[in-house]
Amino acid sequence: MKILENPLPYNQESEIETSKISWFYDKTSDLVEINIKTFEKTLHRLYLPKTNINESISICQLPGNKLFCYINTIGWNDLSGMTFIVNENYEVQFLPTGTPSLGFFGTYYKNCVYVFGGEFAKRFNLDKWRWEKLVKFPSSTRWCSSTFLNNIILATGRDWDNIFALDLLTLSFSSCPVSLIFYQNKFLCNFEDSAYLIEYPGKILESGKNDPFDWNFIGNFFSSKEEGFTGRKALYNKAWYFLTGDTEIIKFDLEEKNILRIHLPLTYKRGF
Repeated sequence: MKILENPLPYNQESEIETSKISWFYDKTSDLVEINIKTFEKTLHRLYLPKTNINESISICQLPGNKLFCYINTIGWNDLSGMTFIVNENYEVQFLPTGTPSLGFFGTYYKNCVYVFGGEFAKRFNLDKWRWEKLVKFPSSTRWCSSTFLNNIILATGRDWDNIFALDLLTLSFSSCPVSLIFYQNKFLCNFEDSAYLIEYPGKILESGKNDPFDWNFIGNFFSSKEEGFTGRKALYNKAWYFLTGDTEIIKFDLEEKNILRIHLPLTYKRGF
C-alpha cells in the first residue's frame, strides 16, 4: 500500500473550497470535472482494476485538490467495495477497503472522512488508514449527505424530514427536525458558521448561526419538476455550485442569497 508523502493539513472552519465539480459516470471509472471558472468539462479515464463497477463512486473533497472516493456497497448485506484517493495529477492510490458505508457524499473533518447511511455511521481515518465504525445511525436510508458545523456533523437523507447531528466529542446522535417535509433529493452544505439545507426542486433553509437546530426559511428554489441534484457540488468564492444533469449548473450566492442558472457546453475535453 502506498502511503501519502505529506499528511493532509487541518485548517477547516467550513467546507473545502474548490474550483471544480467532480463526479464519476454511473458504473464506470470515468472521472468528469467541470471547471467553474471557465465551465469547461474534462473527462479523465482512471482504469480502475474492477471492470464490473455495480454502483456509483462517491466523492469527498480533500485538501490539496485530492479526492477521496469509495464505491458504495452493492446490497444491504454486501461488504464489498473499493476506497481510493485521486491526487492532483489524477493518479490513483488505493486504501484499505474495510466495510464502506451505504451513504453517499461524505464530510472531511480533521483528517477523517465521515459517511452516513445504512446501519452505522462510519469514518475513514487518514492517519490510521482504516475504516472505523462509530455509532448506530438513526435511520436506514442510504441516500445521505452531510456537512460540518460548530463541532458537529449534520446528516440528512432524501426521503425523510429529520436532520441528525453527530456530536464529534461524544460520538452520539441527536435529532433535528426541520419545519418543512422534503420528499426528493436534498443536500446539506455550509459556509462559515451557517449550514444550508437545499432541496431540489423546492426550498432553501438556513441554520441559525449559533444553534444548528434552529432553521430559517430563505425562499423557494425552483418549482418546476426537473432532475434533482446528485451531490455534485462545489464551494467557490462565497457561492455554492450544483450540477443538475450534464448541461446545467445552479449557482447559489451565499451573500446575495440568490440563484443563477448556468448552461454548460455539450462537449468534453479529454484529460490525462
